[in-house]
Amino acid sequence: MGCLRLEYLEFTCLRVEKNDIFARRKNEVGFIVAGLNHVAHQMTGPGDPPGKNSSQQKQPWDLNGDGILQKNEADSWWLTGKGADIWVDNSLIDWTGLEMPLNTSIGKTFSIDTHTAFVDLPYETASTYGGTSFVRTGERTASVIDQKYHYDYRPNNSVKNVIRNFMNWYGKPSLPWPNNIPRLQGVDYMIHYQNPQIKFK
Repeated sequence: MGCLRLEYLEFTCLRVEKNDIFARRKNEVGFIVAGLNHVAHQMTGPGDPPGKNSSQQKQPWDLNGDGILQKNEADSWWLTGKGADIWVDNSLIDWTGLEMPLNTSIGKTFSIDTHTAFVDLPYETASTYGGTSFVRTGERTASVIDQKYHYDYRPNNSVKNVIRNFMNWYGKPSLPWPNNIPRLQGVDYMIHYQNPQIKFK
């Protein structure tokens, strides 16, 4: 009986030893995965909203590092960003000339058309953001609404749309294929606004 007991103990110890080895390997793998997970959460990717790390470093779309999305950067991201969303700081956008209709109730939206943007807003703002929508949040405040950056055409059913479509076609960026044959395609993406509130005087 003692031998059976001993064999049983040896077998049990062997199993425990195997389990210890397995547990150690499992712990090592878990430790590595936890470390990689920690590192991944410390990084900010192109589609991540700016946080404590990214506020200290420029975003991938920000070619000149000033934190302000400009037309050439928006176009570059349309061509190379693979549709990844971007976050911009609305407090850095020059909305000078924007008007909020007085008959817009609080909580309701109003928009500025592309052609009106080019007439009323600074050129860089109009060319980068084009037609944009806002929601009235107070007597003298509104918030800009996240929007898609695209080069979609509208029906040619008005002079304004015909002009807009022509300007879209003319201003549409392209990447050259070999032999400099233009490739007129990019991927639409969302612009998300941080600090979306705008104060009117």
